[in-house]
Amino acid sequence: MKYIRADRSIVEKIEHDFGKEQADYLHFDDGFTFAASEGDNIAGFISTHIGKLPYIENTFENYIDVIEVRPEYRG
Repeated sequence: MKYIRADRSIVEKIEHDFGKEQADYLHFDDGFTFAASEGDNIAGFISTHIGKLPYIENTFENYIDVIEVRPEYRG
């Protein structure tokens, strides 16, 4: 299993393997996406969004926007 910090090049593969709805929740500029792969197969991925909290100075929130794992990799 290989774990990578994904970039935009992964969007098409995730859209094909997991669906457009999941791919629409990927973040790169305003968060980050990590993927786990085995060969050419994406086993799963997680994408988070980072945002500044407007009411507390120098405070940010980070939340998981999407997390998906193929059934055959769930344990």
